[in-house]
Amino acid sequence: MYISTTIILAFAYRAFADSGAAFLQDGSALYSSDPVSLTTDANCVENGNCDALDINSDHLSSTLTNYAKDWAHPPKCIQSQNGTDKYCLYTHHAFANSRGISIFTTPDKAARLLELPAFTDETAHTKVNSEPDPPYEARSLPGRGIGLIANRTLHKGDHIFSNTPVIMVEEWIFSEFEEAQRLPLQEAAILQLPKGAHDKFMALHGHFGTNPYDDNFNTNAFAIEIWPNDEDETAYNVVMPEISRLNHDCRPNAHYYFDPHTLTHHVHALRTIYPGEELTISYIDPAQALVTRTTALKTSWGFDCACSSCTAPPPHAAASDARIAQLLALQNSLEDHAPLTNPGDGVGAAELLVSLYKQERIEGPVCEAYSLAAHEYASVGDEWSAVKYARLAVESGLLYAGPDGDDVVDMQELLADPKAHWSWRFRERKGAESDEEDEEADEDEDEEGADEVEKMPVEAEKENEEGKEGQFEGAAKLMQRLESERQRLKRKERALDEL
Repeated sequence: MYISTTIILAFAYRAFADSGAAFLQDGSALYSSDPVSLTTDANCVENGNCDALDINSDHLSSTLTNYAKDWAHPPKCIQSQNGTDKYCLYTHHAFANSRGISIFTTPDKAARLLELPAFTDETAHTKVNSEPDPPYEARSLPGRGIGLIANRTLHKGDHIFSNTPVIMVEEWIFSEFEEAQRLPLQEAAILQLPKGAHDKFMALHGHFGTNPYDDNFNTNAFAIEIWPNDEDETAYNVVMPEISRLNHDCRPNAHYYFDPHTLTHHVHALRTIYPGEELTISYIDPAQALVTRTTALKTSWGFDCACSSCTAPPPHAAASDARIAQLLALQNSLEDHAPLTNPGDGVGAAELLVSLYKQERIEGPVCEAYSLAAHEYASVGDEWSAVKYARLAVESGLLYAGPDGDDVVDMQELLADPKAHWSWRFRERKGAESDEEDEEADEDEDEEGADEVEKMPVEAEKENEEGKEGQFEGAAKLMQRLESERQRLKRKERALDEL
Protein backbone atom coordinates (compact mmCIF):
# COMPACT_ATOMS: atom_id res chain seq x y z
CA MET A 1 0.00 0.00 0.00
CA TYR A 2 1.00 3.60 -0.44
CA ILE A 3 2.03 4.31 3.05
CA SER A 4 5.29 4.70 2.92
CA THR A 5 6.12 5.40 -0.58
CA THR A 6 4.81 6.77 -2.61
CA ILE A 7 2.96 10.21 -1.63
CA ILE A 8 2.34 10.05 2.01
CA LEU A 9 -0.94 10.01 3.97
CA ALA A 10 -1.79 12.77 6.42
CA PHE A 11 -0.10 12.57 9.79
CA ALA A 12 -0.12 15.07 12.70
CA TYR A 13 2.41 15.15 15.49
CA ARG A 14 1.01 15.41 18.98
CA ALA A 15 2.34 17.72 21.62
CA PHE A 16 2.15 16.49 25.22
CA ALA A 17 0.29 18.48 27.83
CA ASP A 18 3.40 19.23 29.85
CA SER A 19 5.14 22.33 28.56
CA GLY A 20 8.57 20.73 28.82
CA ALA A 21 7.68 17.47 27.10
CA ALA A 22 8.31 16.72 23.47
CA PHE A 23 6.92 14.24 21.03
CA LEU A 24 9.25 11.28 20.48
CA GLN A 25 8.34 8.61 17.97
CA ASP A 26 9.91 5.67 19.79
CA GLY A 27 8.61 6.69 23.23
CA SER A 28 12.04 6.82 24.85
CA ALA A 29 13.06 9.64 27.14
CA LEU A 30 14.70 12.68 25.64
CA TYR A 31 17.88 14.07 27.11
CA SER A 32 17.54 16.92 29.58
CA SER A 33 18.58 20.29 28.28
CA ASP A 34 18.69 23.90 29.25
CA PRO A 35 15.59 25.75 28.09
CA VAL A 36 15.84 27.93 25.03
CA SER A 37 14.51 31.46 25.20
CA LEU A 38 13.44 33.44 22.18
CA THR A 39 12.75 37.13 22.59
CA THR A 40 11.34 39.38 19.91
CA ASP A 41 10.76 43.08 19.81
CA ALA A 42 7.43 44.69 19.10
CA ASN A 43 8.29 45.39 15.45
CA CYS A 44 8.90 41.68 14.85
CA VAL A 45 5.56 40.61 16.30
CA GLU A 46 3.50 43.37 14.73
CA ASN A 47 5.18 43.74 11.35
CA GLY A 48 6.84 40.39 10.77
CA ASN A 49 10.31 42.05 10.70
CA CYS A 50 12.13 39.39 12.69
CA ASP A 51 15.74 40.20 11.83
CA ALA A 52 16.12 41.30 15.42
CA LEU A 53 15.42 37.84 16.87
CA ASP A 54 17.66 37.30 19.86
CA ILE A 55 18.27 33.61 20.64
CA ASN A 56 20.09 32.63 23.82
CA SER A 57 21.06 29.06 24.69
CA ASP A 58 24.07 26.82 25.07
CA HIS A 59 22.50 24.59 22.40
CA LEU A 60 21.74 27.37 19.92
CA SER A 61 24.45 28.57 17.58
CA SER A 62 25.07 32.20 16.80
CA THR A 63 23.60 33.66 13.64
CA LEU A 64 25.46 32.43 10.59
CA THR A 65 27.36 35.15 8.79
CA ASN A 66 27.73 33.46 5.40
CA TYR A 67 24.12 32.50 4.74
CA ALA A 68 22.83 32.00 1.23
CA LYS A 69 21.63 35.12 -0.56
CA ASP A 70 18.37 33.28 -1.31
CA TRP A 71 17.16 33.36 2.27
CA ALA A 72 15.28 36.39 3.56
CA HIS A 73 16.78 36.16 7.05
CA PRO A 74 20.06 34.90 8.45
CA PRO A 75 19.51 31.22 9.30
CA LYS A 76 19.01 30.54 12.97
CA CYS A 77 20.41 27.19 14.07
CA ILE A 78 20.16 24.80 16.98
CA GLN A 79 22.75 22.14 17.78
CA SER A 80 21.75 18.59 18.62
CA GLN A 81 22.84 17.02 21.89
CA ASN A 82 25.52 14.93 20.17
CA GLY A 83 27.06 18.11 18.82
CA THR A 84 27.28 16.85 15.23
CA ASP A 85 23.83 17.58 13.81
CA LYS A 86 22.71 21.14 13.28
CA TYR A 87 19.19 22.14 12.26
CA CYS A 88 18.49 25.63 11.00
CA LEU A 89 15.52 27.83 10.20
CA TYR A 90 15.48 29.24 6.68
CA THR A 91 12.84 31.59 5.25
CA HIS A 92 12.44 32.31 1.53
CA HIS A 93 10.15 35.27 0.73
CA ALA A 94 10.21 34.96 -3.08
CA PHE A 95 9.16 31.30 -3.10
CA ALA A 96 6.02 30.46 -5.10
CA ASN A 97 5.41 33.94 -6.52
CA SER A 98 6.17 35.61 -3.18
CA ARG A 99 3.89 33.40 -1.08
CA GLY A 100 6.99 32.50 0.94
CA ILE A 101 8.07 29.46 2.91
CA SER A 102 9.95 28.68 6.14
CA ILE A 103 12.01 25.50 6.33
CA PHE A 104 13.46 23.87 9.46
CA THR A 105 16.15 21.43 8.30
CA THR A 106 19.89 20.77 8.08
CA PRO A 107 22.16 23.12 6.08
CA ASP A 108 23.04 20.47 3.49
CA LYS A 109 19.38 19.66 2.81
CA ALA A 110 18.54 23.35 2.62
CA ALA A 111 21.16 23.67 -0.12
CA ARG A 112 19.64 20.69 -1.98
CA LEU A 113 16.17 22.19 -1.72
CA LEU A 114 17.40 25.34 -3.45
CA GLU A 115 18.35 23.21 -6.46
CA LEU A 116 14.78 21.98 -6.98
CA PRO A 117 12.63 23.40 -9.81
CA ALA A 118 10.48 24.84 -7.01
CA PHE A 119 13.23 27.44 -6.51
CA THR A 120 14.93 27.53 -9.91
CA ASP A 121 12.03 27.41 -12.40
CA GLU A 122 9.99 30.60 -12.56
CA THR A 123 7.12 28.74 -14.22
CA ALA A 124 6.95 25.97 -11.59
CA HIS A 125 4.08 27.62 -9.73
CA THR A 126 1.96 28.89 -12.59
CA LYS A 127 -1.71 28.70 -11.52
CA VAL A 128 -0.61 27.51 -8.06
CA ASN A 129 -1.94 29.27 -4.93
CA SER A 130 -4.41 30.97 -7.26
CA GLU A 131 -8.17 30.40 -7.38
CA PRO A 132 -9.76 32.95 -9.73
CA ASP A 133 -12.86 30.80 -10.35
CA PRO A 134 -12.93 28.00 -7.78
CA PRO A 135 -15.34 25.09 -8.36
CA TYR A 136 -16.51 25.35 -4.75
CA GLU A 137 -17.56 27.76 -2.05
CA ALA A 138 -16.80 27.74 1.66
CA ARG A 139 -19.75 27.21 3.99
CA SER A 140 -20.27 26.70 7.69
CA LEU A 141 -21.42 23.12 8.29
CA PRO A 142 -23.15 21.97 11.50
CA GLY A 143 -20.69 20.00 13.61
CA ARG A 144 -17.99 20.13 10.92
CA GLY A 145 -16.81 23.72 10.97
CA ILE A 146 -16.01 25.24 7.60
CA GLY A 147 -16.31 22.97 4.58
CA LEU A 148 -16.01 23.31 0.81
CA ILE A 149 -19.17 22.72 -1.22
CA ALA A 150 -19.08 22.07 -4.97
CA ASN A 151 -20.77 24.85 -6.96
CA ARG A 152 -20.69 22.95 -10.26
CA THR A 153 -20.34 19.37 -11.46
CA LEU A 154 -16.84 17.96 -11.18
CA HIS A 155 -15.77 14.85 -13.05
CA LYS A 156 -13.12 12.30 -12.16
CA GLY A 157 -9.71 13.89 -12.65
CA ASP A 158 -10.91 17.50 -12.52
CA HIS A 159 -8.48 19.82 -10.78
CA ILE A 160 -9.76 21.42 -7.57
CA PHE A 161 -6.77 23.43 -6.30
CA SER A 162 -2.99 23.37 -5.88
CA ASN A 163 -0.95 24.96 -3.11
CA THR A 164 2.56 25.14 -1.72
CA PRO A 165 3.52 24.74 1.96
CA VAL A 166 4.13 27.77 4.13
CA ILE A 167 6.25 25.75 6.57
CA MET A 168 8.33 22.56 6.30
CA VAL A 169 9.82 20.88 9.37
CA GLU A 170 12.13 17.87 9.11
CA GLU A 171 10.61 15.05 11.15
CA TRP A 172 13.81 14.24 13.05
CA ILE A 173 13.54 17.58 14.83
CA PHE A 174 10.68 16.23 16.93
CA SER A 175 12.85 13.44 18.32
CA GLU A 176 16.13 15.36 18.48
CA PHE A 177 14.93 18.35 20.51
CA GLU A 178 12.63 19.04 23.40
CA GLU A 179 9.67 21.33 22.91
CA ALA A 180 11.42 24.12 24.78
CA GLN A 181 14.25 23.97 22.25
CA ARG A 182 12.35 23.67 18.98
CA LEU A 183 9.22 25.72 19.70
CA PRO A 184 10.96 29.14 19.61
CA LEU A 185 12.21 28.41 16.12
CA GLN A 186 8.79 27.13 15.04
CA GLU A 187 7.33 30.44 16.18
CA ALA A 188 10.05 32.36 14.38
CA ALA A 189 9.33 30.34 11.23
CA ILE A 190 5.79 31.73 11.12
CA LEU A 191 6.70 35.25 12.22
CA GLN A 192 9.27 35.52 9.42
CA LEU A 193 6.77 34.62 6.68
CA PRO A 194 5.24 37.24 4.38
CA LYS A 195 2.05 38.63 5.87
CA GLY A 196 -0.33 36.67 3.63
CA ALA A 197 1.18 33.29 4.48
CA HIS A 198 1.51 34.25 8.15
CA ASP A 199 -2.16 35.20 8.38
CA LYS A 200 -3.32 32.01 6.64
CA PHE A 201 -1.36 29.88 9.10
CA MET A 202 -2.62 31.74 12.16
CA ALA A 203 -6.22 31.43 10.92
CA LEU A 204 -6.01 27.63 11.12
CA HIS A 205 -7.77 25.75 13.91
CA GLY A 206 -5.96 23.48 16.37
CA HIS A 207 -7.48 20.61 18.33
CA PHE A 208 -5.23 20.32 21.36
CA GLY A 209 -5.33 23.73 23.03
CA THR A 210 -1.56 24.15 23.33
CA ASN A 211 0.69 26.89 21.99
CA PRO A 212 -1.14 28.19 18.86
CA TYR A 213 1.94 27.90 16.65
CA ASP A 214 2.49 24.30 17.73
CA ASP A 215 -1.20 23.39 17.86
CA ASN A 216 -1.93 24.72 14.37
CA PHE A 217 1.09 22.85 13.06
CA ASN A 218 0.32 19.56 14.82
CA THR A 219 -3.33 19.54 13.75
CA ASN A 220 -2.81 20.47 10.11
CA ALA A 221 0.54 18.90 9.13
CA PHE A 222 1.00 16.35 6.38
CA ALA A 223 4.03 14.08 6.01
CA ILE A 224 5.79 14.20 2.64
CA GLU A 225 9.06 13.00 1.10
CA ILE A 226 11.33 15.05 -1.16
CA TRP A 227 14.00 12.50 -2.09
CA PRO A 228 12.30 9.10 -1.59
CA ASN A 229 15.14 7.15 -3.22
CA ASP A 230 17.81 8.41 -0.84
CA GLU A 231 19.03 5.87 1.70
CA ASP A 232 18.93 8.46 4.48
CA GLU A 233 15.70 10.08 3.33
CA THR A 234 13.61 11.58 6.08
CA ALA A 235 10.10 12.93 5.82
CA TYR A 236 9.09 16.53 6.25
CA ASN A 237 5.96 17.70 7.97
CA VAL A 238 4.36 20.47 5.96
CA VAL A 239 1.36 22.75 6.32
CA MET A 240 -0.70 24.01 3.38
CA PRO A 241 -3.39 26.17 5.02
CA GLU A 242 -5.82 25.69 2.14
CA ILE A 243 -5.99 21.90 2.45
CA SER A 244 -7.36 22.25 5.98
CA ARG A 245 -10.62 23.48 4.45
CA LEU A 246 -11.28 19.94 3.20
CA ASN A 247 -12.99 17.79 5.81
CA HIS A 248 -12.33 14.08 6.25
CA ASP A 249 -14.36 11.17 4.91
CA CYS A 250 -13.24 7.53 4.98
CA ARG A 251 -14.75 7.20 1.50
CA PRO A 252 -13.79 10.58 0.02
CA ASN A 253 -14.60 12.08 -3.36
CA ALA A 254 -11.23 13.85 -3.77
CA HIS A 255 -7.57 13.05 -3.21
CA TYR A 256 -4.23 14.83 -3.15
CA TYR A 257 -0.64 14.12 -4.03
CA PHE A 258 2.54 16.08 -3.37
CA ASP A 259 4.94 16.94 -6.19
CA PRO A 260 8.45 16.87 -4.64
CA HIS A 261 9.99 18.73 -7.59
CA THR A 262 7.84 21.84 -7.26
CA LEU A 263 6.85 21.38 -3.59
CA THR A 264 3.22 21.60 -4.64
CA HIS A 265 0.17 19.85 -3.20
CA HIS A 266 -2.44 19.00 -5.87
CA VAL A 267 -6.08 18.06 -5.21
CA HIS A 268 -8.32 16.36 -7.82
CA ALA A 269 -11.77 14.78 -7.95
CA LEU A 270 -11.81 10.97 -7.62
CA ARG A 271 -15.32 10.58 -9.01
CA THR A 272 -18.22 12.67 -10.24
CA ILE A 273 -19.12 15.31 -7.65
CA TYR A 274 -22.42 17.13 -7.99
CA PRO A 275 -23.30 20.73 -7.04
CA GLY A 276 -24.11 21.00 -3.34
CA GLU A 277 -21.93 18.01 -2.42
CA GLU A 278 -19.15 18.56 0.10
CA LEU A 279 -15.58 18.04 -1.12
CA THR A 280 -13.73 15.59 1.14
CA ILE A 281 -10.40 13.80 1.40
CA SER A 282 -9.25 10.97 3.66
CA TYR A 283 -6.78 11.92 6.38
CA ILE A 284 -5.79 8.24 6.80
CA ASP A 285 -5.37 5.04 4.81
CA PRO A 286 -9.02 4.16 4.03
CA ALA A 287 -8.33 0.42 3.63
CA GLN A 288 -8.51 -0.28 7.36
CA ALA A 289 -11.05 -1.80 9.71
CA LEU A 290 -13.60 0.49 11.36
CA VAL A 291 -12.05 0.52 14.84
CA THR A 292 -8.58 1.19 13.39
CA ARG A 293 -9.83 4.18 11.41
CA THR A 294 -11.84 5.75 14.20
CA THR A 295 -9.04 5.32 16.74
CA ALA A 296 -6.47 6.91 14.43
CA LEU A 297 -8.69 9.89 13.70
CA LYS A 298 -9.53 10.46 17.35
CA THR A 299 -5.90 10.19 18.44
CA SER A 300 -4.33 12.30 15.72
CA TRP A 301 -7.03 14.83 14.89
CA GLY A 302 -9.23 14.82 17.95
CA PHE A 303 -12.61 14.09 16.35
CA ASP A 304 -15.07 11.20 16.11
CA CYS A 305 -15.59 10.29 12.47
CA ALA A 306 -19.22 10.65 11.41
CA CYS A 307 -18.86 9.59 7.77
CA SER A 308 -21.37 7.09 6.37
CA SER A 309 -18.85 4.25 6.52
CA CYS A 310 -18.07 4.80 10.21
CA THR A 311 -21.70 5.27 11.23
CA ALA A 312 -23.13 2.33 9.26
CA PRO A 313 -25.38 -0.15 11.15
CA PRO A 314 -23.42 -2.97 12.86
CA PRO A 315 -24.24 -5.65 10.24
CA HIS A 316 -23.05 -3.35 7.45
CA ALA A 317 -19.94 -2.36 9.39
CA ALA A 318 -19.10 -6.02 10.04
CA ALA A 319 -19.52 -6.87 6.35
CA SER A 320 -17.25 -3.96 5.46
CA ASP A 321 -14.57 -5.13 7.89
CA ALA A 322 -14.75 -8.62 6.37
CA ARG A 323 -14.27 -7.19 2.89
CA ILE A 324 -11.33 -5.09 4.07
CA ALA A 325 -9.71 -8.13 5.70
CA GLN A 326 -10.01 -10.15 2.50
CA LEU A 327 -8.82 -7.19 0.43
CA LEU A 328 -5.64 -6.84 2.49
CA ALA A 329 -4.96 -10.58 2.44
CA LEU A 330 -5.37 -10.78 -1.34
CA GLN A 331 -3.24 -7.72 -1.94
CA ASN A 332 -0.41 -8.99 0.25
CA SER A 333 -0.50 -12.35 -1.52
CA LEU A 334 -0.47 -10.85 -5.01
CA GLU A 335 2.28 -8.38 -4.16
CA ASP A 336 4.48 -11.29 -3.05
CA HIS A 337 4.06 -12.89 -6.50
CA ALA A 338 4.13 -16.29 -4.82
CA PRO A 339 4.06 -19.38 -7.10
CA LEU A 340 0.58 -20.73 -7.82
CA THR A 341 -0.45 -24.31 -8.58
CA ASN A 342 -2.74 -22.93 -11.27
CA PRO A 343 -1.35 -19.70 -12.82
CA GLY A 344 -4.88 -18.62 -13.71
CA ASP A 345 -5.73 -18.35 -10.02
CA GLY A 346 -3.78 -15.08 -9.91
CA VAL A 347 -6.13 -13.53 -12.45
CA GLY A 348 -9.17 -14.56 -10.42
CA ALA A 349 -7.65 -13.19 -7.22
CA ALA A 350 -6.81 -9.87 -8.90
CA GLU A 351 -10.34 -9.50 -10.29
CA LEU A 352 -11.74 -10.13 -6.81
CA LEU A 353 -9.34 -7.55 -5.37
CA VAL A 354 -10.57 -4.91 -7.83
CA SER A 355 -14.16 -5.81 -6.97
CA LEU A 356 -13.51 -5.46 -3.23
CA TYR A 357 -12.05 -1.99 -3.72
CA LYS A 358 -15.13 -1.02 -5.71
CA GLN A 359 -17.52 -2.55 -3.18
CA GLU A 360 -15.80 -0.52 -0.46
CA ARG A 361 -15.88 2.66 -2.58
CA ILE A 362 -12.13 3.15 -2.11
CA GLU A 363 -11.48 5.17 -5.26
CA GLY A 364 -7.91 6.35 -4.70
CA PRO A 365 -5.82 3.28 -3.81
CA VAL A 366 -7.75 1.16 -6.31
CA CYS A 367 -4.87 1.97 -8.68
CA GLU A 368 -2.86 -0.62 -6.75
CA ALA A 369 -5.46 -3.30 -7.50
CA TYR A 370 -5.52 -2.31 -11.18
CA SER A 371 -1.72 -2.64 -11.32
CA LEU A 372 -1.80 -6.10 -9.77
CA ALA A 373 -4.52 -7.15 -12.20
CA ALA A 374 -2.37 -5.93 -15.11
CA HIS A 375 0.54 -7.97 -13.74
CA GLU A 376 -1.55 -11.12 -13.44
CA TYR A 377 -3.02 -10.89 -16.93
CA ALA A 378 0.43 -10.23 -18.36
CA SER A 379 1.74 -13.18 -16.36
CA VAL A 380 -0.45 -15.58 -18.35
CA GLY A 381 0.09 -13.85 -21.70
CA ASP A 382 -3.28 -12.03 -21.93
CA GLU A 383 -1.99 -8.82 -23.52
CA TRP A 384 -5.25 -6.94 -24.02
CA SER A 385 -6.54 -7.48 -20.49
CA ALA A 386 -3.14 -6.44 -19.15
CA VAL A 387 -3.30 -3.23 -21.19
CA LYS A 388 -6.88 -2.57 -20.04
CA TYR A 389 -5.94 -2.67 -16.36
CA ALA A 390 -2.69 -0.80 -16.94
CA ARG A 391 -4.72 2.06 -18.46
CA LEU A 392 -7.04 2.07 -15.46
CA ALA A 393 -4.04 2.01 -13.10
CA VAL A 394 -2.46 5.04 -14.77
CA GLU A 395 -5.75 6.97 -14.76
CA SER A 396 -6.28 6.41 -11.03
CA GLY A 397 -2.60 6.49 -10.11
CA LEU A 398 -2.08 9.99 -11.52
CA LEU A 399 -4.73 11.22 -9.08
CA TYR A 400 -3.54 9.12 -6.17
CA ALA A 401 0.27 9.40 -6.27
CA GLY A 402 1.04 11.71 -9.17
CA PRO A 403 3.16 11.12 -12.28
CA ASP A 404 6.11 9.85 -10.24
CA GLY A 405 4.06 7.23 -8.39
CA ASP A 406 5.51 3.72 -8.51
CA ASP A 407 2.39 2.19 -10.05
CA VAL A 408 2.15 4.92 -12.70
CA VAL A 409 5.77 4.48 -13.77
CA ASP A 410 5.47 0.67 -13.78
CA MET A 411 2.23 0.66 -15.76
CA GLN A 412 3.55 3.12 -18.33
CA GLU A 413 6.46 0.75 -18.92
CA LEU A 414 3.99 -2.11 -19.42
CA LEU A 415 1.93 -0.04 -21.86
CA ALA A 416 5.03 0.86 -23.87
CA ASP A 417 5.77 -2.81 -24.57
CA PRO A 418 3.69 -5.40 -22.69
CA LYS A 419 5.77 -8.35 -23.89
CA ALA A 420 9.01 -6.73 -22.73
CA HIS A 421 7.64 -5.96 -19.26
CA TRP A 422 9.03 -8.00 -16.37
CA SER A 423 5.56 -9.44 -15.65
CA TRP A 424 5.05 -10.93 -19.14
CA ARG A 425 4.34 -14.65 -18.68
CA PHE A 426 6.10 -14.58 -15.32
CA ARG A 427 3.62 -17.09 -13.89
CA GLU A 428 4.55 -19.52 -16.64
CA ARG A 429 8.24 -18.89 -16.03
CA LYS A 430 7.76 -19.47 -12.34
CA GLY A 431 5.88 -22.68 -13.13
CA ALA A 432 8.70 -23.88 -15.38
CA GLU A 433 11.27 -23.00 -12.75
CA SER A 434 9.21 -24.89 -10.18
CA ASP A 435 9.00 -27.93 -12.49
CA GLU A 436 12.76 -27.82 -13.02
CA GLU A 437 13.30 -27.67 -9.29
CA ASP A 438 10.96 -30.65 -8.85
CA GLU A 439 12.77 -32.61 -11.56
CA GLU A 440 16.13 -31.82 -9.98
CA ALA A 441 14.78 -32.96 -6.63
CA ASP A 442 13.46 -36.18 -8.21
CA GLU A 443 16.81 -36.80 -9.89
CA ASP A 444 18.59 -36.33 -6.60
CA GLU A 445 16.12 -38.70 -4.98
CA ASP A 446 16.65 -41.27 -7.77
CA GLU A 447 20.41 -41.06 -7.40
CA GLU A 448 20.07 -41.57 -3.67
CA GLY A 449 17.75 -44.53 -4.32
CA ALA A 450 20.19 -46.08 -6.80
CA ASP A 451 23.00 -45.72 -4.30
CA GLU A 452 20.84 -47.40 -1.71
CA VAL A 453 20.08 -50.27 -4.12
CA GLU A 454 23.77 -50.82 -4.70
CA LYS A 455 24.45 -50.85 -0.98
CA MET A 456 21.61 -53.21 -0.07
CA PRO A 457 23.26 -56.54 -1.11
CA VAL A 458 26.33 -55.56 0.87
CA GLU A 459 24.20 -54.66 3.88
CA ALA A 460 22.32 -57.94 3.51
CA GLU A 461 25.53 -59.92 3.47
CA LYS A 462 26.84 -57.96 6.43
CA GLU A 463 23.72 -58.52 8.49
CA ASN A 464 23.69 -62.21 7.63
CA GLU A 465 27.25 -62.57 8.81
CA GLU A 466 26.67 -60.68 12.07
CA GLY A 467 24.04 -62.91 13.51
CA LYS A 468 23.59 -66.60 13.51
CA GLU A 469 20.05 -66.51 14.86
CA GLY A 470 17.55 -64.88 12.57
CA GLN A 471 20.08 -64.42 9.79
CA PHE A 472 17.63 -65.64 7.16
CA GLU A 473 14.95 -63.29 8.49
CA GLY A 474 17.30 -60.30 8.18
CA ALA A 475 18.27 -61.21 4.64
CA ALA A 476 14.64 -61.60 3.65
CA LYS A 477 13.74 -58.14 4.94
CA LEU A 478 16.63 -56.58 3.09
CA MET A 479 15.70 -58.35 -0.11
CA GLN A 480 12.14 -57.06 0.24
CA ARG A 481 13.48 -53.53 0.57
CA LEU A 482 15.70 -54.09 -2.43
CA GLU A 483 12.82 -55.28 -4.59
CA SER A 484 10.57 -52.44 -3.40
CA GLU A 485 13.16 -49.85 -4.34
CA ARG A 486 13.72 -51.42 -7.75
CA GLN A 487 10.00 -51.32 -8.45
CA ARG A 488 9.83 -47.64 -7.42
CA LEU A 489 12.61 -46.79 -9.86
CA LYS A 490 10.84 -48.65 -12.66
CA ARG A 491 7.62 -46.70 -12.00
CA LYS A 492 9.57 -43.46 -12.10
CA GLU A 493 11.20 -44.41 -15.41
CA ARG A 494 7.81 -45.21 -16.95
CA ALA A 495 6.40 -41.90 -15.76
CA LEU A 496 9.33 -39.99 -17.25
CA ASP A 497 8.94 -41.86 -20.55
CA GLU A 498 5.27 -40.90 -20.71
CA LEU A 499 6.19 -37.20 -20.17
